[in-house]
Amino acid sequence: MRLALRRGVVAAGCLVLASVCVASALDRAGVDRPDWLRPVVPFAIGSAEARNAAIESLRERQFGKALAAARDVVRRSPLTTPSTSLLGGVQLAMGQDDAADASFRTAALLGWRDPATQSYWLESATAQQAYEVAAERLDALLRVGASSVEMLAAEQQIEQDPVGRAMIARRLAARPDWRLSFVRRLSDLASDGRRGRLAVLANARALGLKMDDDVLGETSFALVQGGAVDDAFALWHIFRGPGDFGSAGVWDGALTTLPRHIAVNPFVWSAVGDSQAVIEEDRRRFPRAVHVSAGAASRDDIARTLTRLRPGTYTLSWRAVDENGRAVPGLRFRVDCLGGGAPPGHEVERGDGGMFRTVVDVPASGCAVQRVTVYADGEFGADRVEGWIGDPRITPS
Repeated sequence: MRLALRRGVVAAGCLVLASVCVASALDRAGVDRPDWLRPVVPFAIGSAEARNAAIESLRERQFGKALAAARDVVRRSPLTTPSTSLLGGVQLAMGQDDAADASFRTAALLGWRDPATQSYWLESATAQQAYEVAAERLDALLRVGASSVEMLAAEQQIEQDPVGRAMIARRLAARPDWRLSFVRRLSDLASDGRRGRLAVLANARALGLKMDDDVLGETSFALVQGGAVDDAFALWHIFRGPGDFGSAGVWDGALTTLPRHIAVNPFVWSAVGDSQAVIEEDRRRFPRAVHVSAGAASRDDIARTLTRLRPGTYTLSWRAVDENGRAVPGLRFRVDCLGGGAPPGHEVERGDGGMFRTVVDVPASGCAVQRVTVYADGEFGADRVEGWIGDPRITPS
């Protein structure tokens, strides 16, 4: 199992060398290089022809030819890491583990800026559960944008171990360039992998790692779309805290993100794109509200956010008033099942001071995630609905 993983990791690393080889051949021939080759050209790599032959033979599983060509590469350019690591990759593919290990030890002494060498020692350290070394090697690979199935397997093994998680978290806290893709790839992982990744992110957050709203919103949205709702909430909670979930049933009970439009963040209020309503951040009437002016010809959904309510019965309450403090029944909140229609409806009751409330029944199936919507209801006969609406609260009945 470990040998198969090691061969896969190194094979993936060796493929990177193919582009180097082509680049050098073009360089030697005086051919203009396409833009995608420019970053990998400017260093000596020995015989491009021999390197090409080694890689091509390795792909075709002609191991004898590949080994002869790889040895020729080392003979022509003995002091470059890619040459020695290419030899190690061929030896590993042939099952010559001891010889391959010696080649990669030599490659490590010559320099670490080589994906194949880094991949070999990543797998070796992971197999020995030397997670501090493994995290160092993983960091180096991620910094150059390397990626492979085998590398992901090693990465996830490290993340399942408390020591490994701490090592990766420490490197994340240093704000490497790969931190954003590390978060985004959360939505690509299976359930066990997501748990390990979330634990790493929680450790890194405790060490001071910060994350942009856009990245968190995009990743949380992808997780929700993929059915990983709990993990989406967990990711948001790690970097943004519990917010008002405990007291209001939504993360932002004060509607602070309106009237800004944040299209792909499921846990903050987002203005509905086709709404004709005008939202203003005017909190004169009461602080946890926004001013809304909307046509009353029909129902107009104005803004939305997501929440996660367990099955049961809840009371949804809010406040909506006009300039004179009178109740505005045409400005409302409602709760829908995301992708599953609305829960059974109940009448809206009016209280004192512009307070309204209704009952929400969340069924045991088909309603794992709920969408809370601010809307204008045109059934009350007015030409326009205007006033302040806010202070939503969803509490168990």
